Amino acid sequence: KGDGTRVVGGVVEISLAGRAPKNDPAIFVLALAAKTGDSLTRKTALALMHLVCRTSTHMFQFAAALEQFGGWGRGTKRAFSEWYSTKDEEKVAYQAVKYRQRDGWTHKDILRLTKPTSIGIGRKHLYRWIVGKPVDGPLPVIVEGFRKMEAAQTADEVIKVLGDYPQLPWETVPSQFLKDAGVWEA
Repeated sequence: KGDGTRVVGGVVEISLAGRAPKNDPAIFVLALAAKTGDSLTRKTALALMHLVCRTSTHMFQFAAALEQFGGWGRGTKRAFSEWYSTKDEEKVAYQAVKYRQRDGWTHKDILRLTKPTSIGIGRKHLYRWIVGKPVDGPLPVIVEGFRKMEAAQTADEVIKVLGDYPQLPWETVPSQFLKDAGVWEA
């Protein structure tokens, strides 16, 4: 309460420097500051959220923590919108296929709440794909690989997709193929 902006600055500094064993406490304190601090503290916490919440998992944890302290206001929606807009399209696509849901939140939930403005037609297509709407244009390569992975019916098909799309994280492999030694080798 006495010096919220200093606390937020410390949280950001420690998180960016990797000086804490886990980022979870930083995310919690940032959410606390964003919802219970004075006006300047709240604005600062939300403006710097993307520096502490670098992955989708972090962002979803932040959303869950915010829910504990209150609802979503205009500033909160803007902060989440900026989380997406500060990353290039390929990084957003990677986050969308690797971290599909955590802490009861999905990218679809966040995008529907925040309605971020698209920066270009490619990002518009990506956002449409994330929320489950039809897409009539190109998507990032990793999304195309993910779609092929979802359609794979055999371990050999999974191995082929992994060969064609080496940037796919293991989280995209359907669960029934995670016990296959050939899949793990690929």
